[in-house]
Amino acid sequence: MLNYYKILGLHDFATLAEVKKAYKQKIRLYHPDVNPSENAVEITQHLNTAKTILCDTIKKLKYDENLKSKCRRDKHLAETKHWSKNTDFHEYWTSLSRQERKRKVAKRKFAKEKMRYARSLQSLSFKNRIIGGIALIAWGLQLFYSNYFIMYPGYEVVYITFSIMIFITGVFICTNEYYNQKLYYPTLDFFGKRFLLTSRLFFFLAVPLGLISISALSELREKQVLSNNYELYIAEINNEASGYGSMVYSYSVGGKKYSKSIKSSQDIYKLNESKIVIKYAVNEPKISEPISIKESKTMLKEL
Repeated sequence: MLNYYKILGLHDFATLAEVKKAYKQKIRLYHPDVNPSENAVEITQHLNTAKTILCDTIKKLKYDENLKSKCRRDKHLAETKHWSKNTDFHEYWTSLSRQERKRKVAKRKFAKEKMRYARSLQSLSFKNRIIGGIALIAWGLQLFYSNYFIMYPGYEVVYITFSIMIFITGVFICTNEYYNQKLYYPTLDFFGKRFLLTSRLFFFLAVPLGLISISALSELREKQVLSNNYELYIAEINNEASGYGSMVYSYSVGGKKYSKSIKSSQDIYKLNESKIVIKYAVNEPKISEPISIKESKTMLKEL
């Protein structure tokens, strides 16, 4: 592979303006019309070829990529020849400084990891991984939202824990894939060297913000439905399950029984030893809350 930059007397990967300027200078010296030497024709042909390739933007980009690959191969061959000349590799290795050895080990390790990641993308592309991560995030948040209101005996806690695990897994997948893309393919990075900080911030902010947002939406939903679309109900107190500062009450809606435990003093809500008045959401009976004695008497008079 001819190095057309060297033919023009330029450094590798020179700019388009430098190429044009160097061509004009060289062609004035070696054109057969002005140079009678035997090599003038051959040199002029090489100069014209260099101009054709390096003065075309697309051809220049492709040529530069090939030249970079060749430079890397030549460097690798030079190192290989150097190692082969040393009968004792340990002698060569110890001749390097500590920092050079660290750099070579880190570079080799990075190349292996990049190759491993590139192979893994062949089985599952980056796009599909991100889509899968987003799907897990959405599923986890939806599951958390659906089971936010814990009933008695509290099986919803299992679903909430499971939903949080799914959500965090989805966030981790998206963060990890973003990190890998920016690490192994830096040309795709819009944040420069800050991609590591960006990925960490995304992970450590997305998890609490996602859970806080769902909790806030659920609390807002409870407040709205219990203010606008509710019904009153005289619920049964489960005295056996109640105790230690909590009260368990049961109620039935549409033939389905619901039980809920609240952390509160029983004396505030009790009508008697086994009855309290609650209000529940018509559309979502799981959402309910007891009413204080004073408020319940006022509401019962209006029934």
